[in-house]
Amino acid sequence: MVQSFKALVDFPIQLVIECANQKVVKECADFFLSKEIDLVIMSMGALVQGTFFADLVAKAEERGCHIYIPSGAVGAIDALKAAKLAGLEEVTLTTRKPPRALGKVEGVNLDELREPRTLFEGPATEAVVKFPQNVNVAATISLAGLGPDKTLVRVVADPAIDQNIHEIRARGAFGSLEIRLSNRPNPDNPKTSLLACLSVISLLRRIQGAVQIGT
Repeated sequence: MVQSFKALVDFPIQLVIECANQKVVKECADFFLSKEIDLVIMSMGALVQGTFFADLVAKAEERGCHIYIPSGAVGAIDALKAAKLAGLEEVTLTTRKPPRALGKVEGVNLDELREPRTLFEGPATEAVVKFPQNVNVAATISLAGLGPDKTLVRVVADPAIDQNIHEIRARGAFGSLEIRLSNRPNPDNPKTSLLACLSVISLLRRIQGAVQIGT
């Protein structure tokens, strides 16, 4: 336990895993990279705002370290990365969650919902600001595919479901893609999915492993 993230450099660490929020990413990412410490970022929403991500990439290249972005609660990231090489035309993410998983939403009483309601529809750049703890997957999909301004995101509150559902559709020179994931919420934090936590463990094993599966 330390009182400040800067105190972590007093220990012989090689990698830091961020699993706090977008504000923390903006405060600490450049610091750790400047110290040549690899960084795993879970609050990916911070990476699709302004030039922040480009600045971090430049810093990592300058210092010879790495930024790791887990797949999180979604699949198809490998497919999007590969499809991007031939050209993507459209990428859409629809996220459906039970009202309790979305927390408070301005102007909407989620406790009174009796049927699905679309709370947001627009580019990923706006989605990660309006729902910073719920649609980090939108940032991951954006970075793998068309970019945050061209990735369409829908956020739906659905009182009839008890899982976090992500539907990804993509179209391009490669053909088309549709994938649906129904994720169990993390029992300690219903705003995120258990799969998001497991993806970090999988990433760490891949970093250390002799064999890497997938693109």
